[in-house]
Amino acid sequence: MKKPNLFLVGCGRSGTTSLYNSLEQHPEIFMSKVKGPDFFADVPNDGFPEFFGNGPLYFSLFEKAQNEKYLGDASHYFHIPSAPKKIKEFNPKSKIIIILRAPLGVIKSHYKGGVIEYGVALNEEFAKKNAGVRQLLESLNYSGNVRRWQDALGKANVHIVLFEDLLENHREEFLKICDFLKINKDFSPEYRAHIDSNNRKNEWITKLMQIVPLSFRVKAKDIAGGKFTFRVKKMFSWLTSKKKGAPQKEEIVISSELKKKMDFEIKEMSKILNRDLSFWNK
Repeated sequence: MKKPNLFLVGCGRSGTTSLYNSLEQHPEIFMSKVKGPDFFADVPNDGFPEFFGNGPLYFSLFEKAQNEKYLGDASHYFHIPSAPKKIKEFNPKSKIIIILRAPLGVIKSHYKGGVIEYGVALNEEFAKKNAGVRQLLESLNYSGNVRRWQDALGKANVHIVLFEDLLENHREEFLKICDFLKINKDFSPEYRAHIDSNNRKNEWITKLMQIVPLSFRVKAKDIAGGKFTFRVKKMFSWLTSKKKGAPQKEEIVISSELKKKMDFEIKEMSKILNRDLSFWNK
């Protein structure tokens, strides 16, 4: 069986779901029906822990692929130090897509998504107690993570997309991806922006979804198709979002050390991309 050779690795909260939805529509790309199997991660994905280290189950995600040029895995490997080397050893011909967003935008999304409560200071001390925040800070090491992927797979095999560019001109950015992958540029996918979710209120619904058998979830997606699945996701997000009540003060507190780190990463990524990214500070 052909090995997966396309990896959309993140960064998290930067539009990976929207890009995943676009990629899976292209006739030359077969994306895993499960987004985030995390087979090459260091720890299991809470939503799909069964794939972690399970080769046969991981490969079963691609059994229905036919003659597509690429078999794709969309997992948040971006910040995981061991992932580039693992993927290089697994398939040296792999193509990597990284999507990045203004650091402050990523941080705001974590507050809005409930990973961090408004008013709580985002710093290293808090990260020691919160796995989601640790992952966030590791992900914000943009330049180090990008260079790690480039060193492992080669710069020619790593394509970087900016979240802001994707929102402003999805068609143009998708054409660049087609050039990178050397696939048909005449195909234009339907773009569905995945909006940041609100704080979760009905956690029991989320947990219920996680215990639904994997085979059923994958089969339902096959039968329903992309558009219907997107509507179901939208409805599920509405059901699990925080109910309206008294307005919450959206206070985001960032340590001075982290602010310096963000400024440094913006400057370093400007060098790597040979582009002025000062707009990330706005």
